[in-house]
Amino acid sequence: CCFCSRKFLASVLRAFYESVIKHLLVTECLFMRYPSILRIMAAVSLLLFASHQARAAVIINTIETVSGVELSASGTLDLTGLTNFGFSSGYPQVIPGQGYVIGGGGGGSVFTQIYAVLSGPATFGTGGQTLNTSASGDFLAISNFGQWLSVANGFVSGSTISSSTFFSGATIASLGMGPGTYTWTWSTDSVSLVVPSEVAEVPGPPAFALFCLGLAGLGAAGRLRKRR
Repeated sequence: CCFCSRKFLASVLRAFYESVIKHLLVTECLFMRYPSILRIMAAVSLLLFASHQARAAVIINTIETVSGVELSASGTLDLTGLTNFGFSSGYPQVIPGQGYVIGGGGGGSVFTQIYAVLSGPATFGTGGQTLNTSASGDFLAISNFGQWLSVANGFVSGSTISSSTFFSGATIASLGMGPGTYTWTWSTDSVSLVVPSEVAEVPGPPAFALFCLGLAGLGAAGRLRKRR
Protein backbone atom coordinates (compact mmCIF):
# COMPACT_ATOMS: atom_id res chain seq x y z
CA CYS A 1 0.00 0.00 0.00
CA CYS A 2 1.00 3.66 -0.27
CA PHE A 3 1.48 4.04 3.51
CA CYS A 4 3.77 0.99 3.68
CA SER A 5 5.83 2.30 0.78
CA ARG A 6 6.28 5.65 2.47
CA LYS A 7 7.22 3.98 5.74
CA PHE A 8 9.81 1.82 4.00
CA LEU A 9 11.27 4.83 2.17
CA ALA A 10 11.48 6.78 5.42
CA SER A 11 13.36 3.94 7.12
CA VAL A 12 15.83 3.72 4.23
CA LEU A 13 16.46 7.48 4.31
CA ARG A 14 16.90 7.42 8.11
CA ALA A 15 19.50 4.66 7.87
CA PHE A 16 21.31 6.55 5.13
CA TYR A 17 21.46 9.81 7.08
CA GLU A 18 22.64 8.03 10.25
CA SER A 19 25.43 6.42 8.24
CA VAL A 20 26.49 9.77 6.78
CA ILE A 21 26.49 11.46 10.19
CA LYS A 22 28.63 8.69 11.74
CA HIS A 23 31.07 8.93 8.85
CA LEU A 24 31.36 12.70 9.21
CA LEU A 25 31.93 12.45 12.96
CA VAL A 26 34.73 9.89 12.53
CA THR A 27 36.29 11.96 9.75
CA GLU A 28 36.20 15.16 11.80
CA CYS A 29 37.86 13.45 14.78
CA LEU A 30 40.61 12.07 12.54
CA PHE A 31 41.33 15.44 10.96
CA MET A 32 41.20 17.24 14.32
CA ARG A 33 43.93 14.94 15.57
CA TYR A 34 45.97 14.82 12.35
CA PRO A 35 45.33 18.11 10.44
CA SER A 36 48.27 17.39 8.12
CA ILE A 37 46.21 14.56 6.56
CA LEU A 38 43.52 17.06 5.62
CA ARG A 39 46.04 19.42 4.01
CA ILE A 40 47.60 16.58 1.99
CA MET A 41 44.19 15.38 0.75
CA ALA A 42 43.22 18.93 -0.21
CA ALA A 43 46.44 19.44 -2.16
CA VAL A 44 46.06 16.11 -3.98
CA SER A 45 42.45 16.94 -4.91
CA LEU A 46 43.48 20.29 -6.40
CA LEU A 47 46.33 18.70 -8.34
CA LEU A 48 43.99 16.06 -9.77
CA PHE A 49 41.55 18.79 -10.77
CA ALA A 50 44.30 20.77 -12.50
CA SER A 51 45.58 17.73 -14.39
CA HIS A 52 42.05 16.85 -15.49
CA GLN A 53 41.52 20.36 -16.84
CA ALA A 54 44.87 20.27 -18.65
CA ARG A 55 43.80 17.15 -20.54
CA ALA A 56 40.38 18.56 -21.41
CA ALA A 57 41.46 19.67 -24.95
CA VAL A 58 38.42 20.43 -27.15
CA ILE A 59 35.04 19.19 -25.99
CA ILE A 60 32.00 19.26 -28.29
CA ASN A 61 28.84 19.03 -26.20
CA THR A 62 25.58 17.97 -27.83
CA ILE A 63 22.64 19.86 -26.32
CA GLU A 64 19.05 18.97 -27.23
CA THR A 65 16.35 21.58 -26.60
CA VAL A 66 12.71 21.96 -27.62
CA SER A 67 13.79 23.97 -30.66
CA GLY A 68 16.59 21.74 -31.92
CA VAL A 69 20.11 20.44 -31.28
CA GLU A 70 23.18 22.56 -30.58
CA LEU A 71 26.81 21.47 -30.88
CA SER A 72 28.83 23.64 -28.49
CA ALA A 73 32.61 23.34 -28.84
CA SER A 74 35.23 24.80 -26.51
CA GLY A 75 38.87 24.24 -25.51
CA THR A 76 42.34 24.68 -26.94
CA LEU A 77 43.77 22.79 -29.89
CA ASP A 78 47.41 21.71 -30.29
CA LEU A 79 48.09 20.42 -33.82
CA THR A 80 51.65 19.29 -33.07
CA GLY A 81 52.17 15.70 -34.18
CA LEU A 82 49.64 15.85 -37.03
CA THR A 83 50.54 16.03 -40.73
CA ASN A 84 49.13 18.90 -42.80
CA PHE A 85 47.60 17.47 -45.98
CA GLY A 86 46.83 20.82 -47.58
CA PHE A 87 43.77 22.96 -48.21
CA SER A 88 40.11 22.11 -48.64
CA SER A 89 36.72 23.53 -47.70
CA GLY A 90 34.08 22.51 -45.21
CA TYR A 91 30.42 23.17 -44.43
CA PRO A 92 28.89 22.76 -40.91
CA GLN A 93 26.99 19.46 -40.75
CA VAL A 94 26.89 16.04 -39.15
CA ILE A 95 27.10 12.61 -40.81
CA PRO A 96 27.23 10.22 -37.83
CA GLY A 97 27.44 7.11 -40.00
CA GLN A 98 30.63 8.39 -41.65
CA GLY A 99 32.26 10.09 -38.67
CA TYR A 100 31.65 13.69 -39.78
CA VAL A 101 31.02 16.40 -37.17
CA ILE A 102 31.66 19.88 -38.59
CA GLY A 103 30.81 23.09 -36.76
CA GLY A 104 31.37 26.83 -36.47
CA GLY A 105 32.68 29.11 -39.17
CA GLY A 106 29.57 31.22 -39.67
CA GLY A 107 27.35 28.50 -41.10
CA GLY A 108 28.61 28.57 -44.68
CA SER A 109 31.50 27.03 -46.60
CA VAL A 110 34.91 27.66 -44.99
CA PHE A 111 38.41 27.51 -46.51
CA THR A 112 40.25 24.98 -44.35
CA GLN A 113 43.47 23.07 -43.67
CA ILE A 114 43.32 19.28 -43.25
CA TYR A 115 45.40 17.41 -40.68
CA ALA A 116 45.79 13.66 -40.16
CA VAL A 117 45.88 10.98 -38.96
CA LEU A 118 43.64 10.78 -35.88
CA SER A 119 43.05 7.75 -33.70
CA GLY A 120 39.47 7.17 -32.63
CA PRO A 121 36.00 5.94 -33.58
CA ALA A 122 35.06 5.75 -37.27
CA THR A 123 31.43 6.65 -36.56
CA PHE A 124 29.29 8.06 -33.75
CA GLY A 125 25.92 6.76 -34.91
CA THR A 126 24.06 5.62 -38.00
CA GLY A 127 22.59 8.88 -39.30
CA GLY A 128 23.08 10.43 -42.71
CA GLN A 129 23.91 14.01 -43.67
CA THR A 130 22.18 16.90 -41.88
CA LEU A 131 23.24 20.47 -42.70
CA ASN A 132 23.30 23.18 -40.04
CA THR A 133 20.66 25.87 -39.65
CA SER A 134 23.11 28.39 -38.20
CA ALA A 135 26.65 28.44 -36.85
CA SER A 136 29.12 30.86 -35.30
CA GLY A 137 32.64 30.89 -33.92
CA ASP A 138 35.77 28.92 -34.83
CA PHE A 139 35.57 26.27 -37.53
CA LEU A 140 36.43 22.70 -36.47
CA ALA A 141 35.79 19.43 -38.26
CA ILE A 142 36.29 15.73 -37.71
CA SER A 143 35.76 13.86 -40.98
CA ASN A 144 36.55 10.89 -43.24
CA PHE A 145 35.45 8.22 -40.74
CA GLY A 146 37.15 10.03 -37.89
CA GLN A 147 40.61 10.12 -39.50
CA TRP A 148 40.91 13.80 -40.46
CA LEU A 149 40.78 17.05 -38.52
CA SER A 150 40.18 20.39 -40.23
CA VAL A 151 40.51 23.96 -38.99
CA ALA A 152 40.03 27.30 -40.70
CA ASN A 153 42.92 28.48 -42.84
CA GLY A 154 45.20 30.62 -40.67
CA PHE A 155 44.39 28.85 -37.40
CA VAL A 156 47.40 28.91 -35.05
CA SER A 157 48.19 25.72 -33.15
CA GLY A 158 47.54 26.13 -29.42
CA SER A 159 44.76 28.67 -29.93
CA THR A 160 41.31 28.53 -28.41
CA ILE A 161 38.35 26.91 -30.15
CA SER A 162 34.87 28.21 -29.34
CA SER A 163 31.81 27.68 -31.52
CA SER A 164 28.10 26.97 -31.63
CA THR A 165 26.30 25.04 -34.40
CA PHE A 166 22.53 24.67 -34.43
CA PHE A 167 20.19 22.20 -36.15
CA SER A 168 16.69 23.62 -35.94
CA GLY A 169 13.82 21.17 -35.31
CA ALA A 170 16.20 18.24 -34.90
CA THR A 171 16.63 15.79 -32.05
CA ILE A 172 19.61 13.66 -31.19
CA ALA A 173 17.63 10.65 -32.39
CA SER A 174 16.61 12.26 -35.69
CA LEU A 175 20.24 13.17 -36.40
CA GLY A 176 21.14 9.51 -35.87
CA MET A 177 23.75 10.25 -33.21
CA GLY A 178 24.44 7.44 -30.76
CA PRO A 179 24.72 8.32 -27.04
CA GLY A 180 28.25 8.19 -25.66
CA THR A 181 31.58 10.02 -25.56
CA TYR A 182 33.63 9.77 -28.74
CA THR A 183 37.28 10.85 -28.52
CA TRP A 184 39.77 11.33 -31.33
CA THR A 185 43.39 11.59 -30.21
CA TRP A 186 46.92 12.15 -31.46
CA SER A 187 50.26 12.52 -29.73
CA THR A 188 49.65 15.95 -28.18
CA ASP A 189 45.90 16.54 -27.93
CA SER A 190 42.36 15.28 -28.47
CA VAL A 191 38.82 16.21 -29.49
CA SER A 192 35.82 14.67 -27.76
CA LEU A 193 32.18 14.62 -28.85
CA VAL A 194 29.74 14.10 -25.98
CA VAL A 195 26.28 12.83 -26.95
CA PRO A 196 23.90 12.44 -23.98
CA SER A 197 21.27 9.73 -23.70
CA GLU A 198 17.64 10.64 -24.39
CA VAL A 199 16.91 10.69 -20.65
CA ALA A 200 18.49 13.81 -19.16
CA GLU A 201 20.54 13.10 -16.07
CA VAL A 202 21.71 15.44 -13.35
CA PRO A 203 25.40 16.00 -14.08
CA GLY A 204 28.04 15.34 -11.46
CA PRO A 205 31.39 16.25 -13.05
CA PRO A 206 34.22 14.47 -11.27
CA ALA A 207 36.59 17.35 -11.95
CA PHE A 208 34.29 19.88 -10.28
CA ALA A 209 33.83 17.52 -7.31
CA LEU A 210 37.60 17.27 -6.90
CA PHE A 211 37.91 21.05 -7.07
CA CYS A 212 35.21 21.58 -4.42
CA LEU A 213 36.77 18.92 -2.18
CA GLY A 214 40.14 20.63 -2.45
CA LEU A 215 38.76 24.07 -1.56
CA ALA A 216 36.71 22.67 1.33
CA GLY A 217 39.76 20.82 2.62
CA LEU A 218 41.94 23.91 2.57
CA GLY A 219 39.24 25.92 4.35
CA ALA A 220 38.80 23.26 7.03
CA ALA A 221 42.54 23.02 7.54
CA GLY A 222 42.68 26.77 8.08
CA ARG A 223 39.90 26.68 10.67
CA LEU A 224 41.58 23.83 12.56
CA ARG A 225 44.84 25.76 12.60
CA LYS A 226 43.10 28.77 14.18
CA ARG A 227 41.51 26.59 16.87
CA ARG A 228 44.89 25.17 17.84
